[in-house]
Amino acid sequence: MNTRISRSNLTDQVAAEIAESIRSRTFKAGDQLPSVERLAIDMGVGRSSIREGLRLLQARGLVKIVHGLGTFVAPERITRTSGIVFSFTETILERGMQPRSEILQQEIMAADVETASKLQINVGEQVNRLKRLRFADDIPMALETTMSAYNRFPDLMTHDWNGTASLYAYLQEHYQVRPTSVTHIVQAVTATSTQAKLLLIPVKNPLLLVETTTYDQSGVAIEYGRSYYRADRYEYRVQLN
Repeated sequence: MNTRISRSNLTDQVAAEIAESIRSRTFKAGDQLPSVERLAIDMGVGRSSIREGLRLLQARGLVKIVHGLGTFVAPERITRTSGIVFSFTETILERGMQPRSEILQQEIMAADVETASKLQINVGEQVNRLKRLRFADDIPMALETTMSAYNRFPDLMTHDWNGTASLYAYLQEHYQVRPTSVTHIVQAVTATSTQAKLLLIPVKNPLLLVETTTYDQSGVAIEYGRSYYRADRYEYRVQLN
């Protein structure tokens, strides 16, 4: 980096210049930034302005300051947008990353009150329950449990859901059912010991719990699920029209 900036609003300009270097991938996720002294020389400002700019970027989640080691570009966040129907597979592929799944549970069970209400079926009716650990470039990103009516999708649990299989793509190809709308309920929670072990994060690290109900072309619920996303790798965006 060799960009000198003007003297007004120095902290904001320092932050903007470094952020642009991150967005343009001059500095990539995990890279260590030059020292405060080097940045001050390159940008023609004082070290205090550099430090304030870096603290501002850390608050925005773009960098991580590790005392005694330096400043590092934070892992790239994956954005999930409310109201837009995208599968996990599609979202990860769109970011230029490779999705993968590992089955944790795959079973047919009786619907409890909550599941029956979401799927608009009777309590006790059979449902497909699929629990998967979802990866992006072999990094564990989310724990996802999804349920659907067995009577409507009777062979869903015979499919191999390891690897890159997409549930939405399977429903369209085999049942001609196209997800067209979705509702999300988002909560902030902390990781249990089991979740932390699977997601390779410390216990009690923040997670985004997203409860999802997906509907088909006729407005009938086809899927109800609960997903726990790593808050250090995911952000949730609300889109209003």
